[in-house]
Amino acid sequence: MLSGDKMLHRWAKTKGADGVREYRREKNQKSIDGLPALNVGFD
Repeated sequence: MLSGDKMLHRWAKTKGADGVREYRREKNQKSIDGLPALNVGFD
């Protein structure tokens, strides 16, 4: 079984830098309580 860090690293490597940026852009638009998120500039 892989540790969380190793699984995250493997996932990010398969997504690539652009894929990770797109994932963050898509998934971080709202907070977990549904409020609009702050624009923190992941680009």
